[in-house]
Amino acid sequence: MRSMITPISLFAVILLVLVSLASCTTTNVQEWKAVPSNAADAAYERPGVDFKKYRRLYPMPLEIYYPRDTNPPAPEDLEHIRTIFRTAFLSALGNDYELVNQPGPDVLQVRGSLIDFRVS
Repeated sequence: MRSMITPISLFAVILLVLVSLASCTTTNVQEWKAVPSNAADAAYERPGVDFKKYRRLYPMPLEIYYPRDTNPPAPEDLEHIRTIFRTAFLSALGNDYELVNQPGPDVLQVRGSLIDFRVS
């Protein structure tokens, strides 16, 4: 089964939920504020966040949500989609950040979500 993802929707979803957390903690969404974005449906940040303190980046795996009343995508399709998004995101970053695989005090954690994914 093959699904079509346009470059614009790919870019919009990547920018949709760029989220920063100083450490791995539970966060109350009401504490966050919406920030303007012309490339995403919604983007949020924690009030008072200081992005200057981050020197490294932890790109977390893409979260994919699909309606419960639909057939779930095949696991290999989900991994393929995660790979496409990760490749696009990292190529857009260039060499601006050192990439790491775990949180830390100077690590910006970035998580994207693909919401209401449907296989056509």
